[in-house]
Amino acid sequence: MNWRIVYNDQTHRYRIEQKRWWGWDFVADDSTGDYMSFSDLAAAKRWACQHFGQQTRQPRRWQIVDASGCR
Repeated sequence: MNWRIVYNDQTHRYRIEQKRWWGWDFVADDSTGDYMSFSDLAAAKRWACQHFGQQTRQPRRWQIVDASGCR
């Protein structure tokens, strides 16, 4: 698995993490450099599937809500 969608209970936002050689890293917007953030799981999954394709470890603050990959 090279990506996963995570959720933060405090901000009620979803983010996508990508596996790097040093560990997991939030995906940033190329034009702004800001971390990509989504208000719902479906939007996050659509974006990840378009950019990464198929795809688990337990995070600390961000809980994994979908690591199933694209179908």
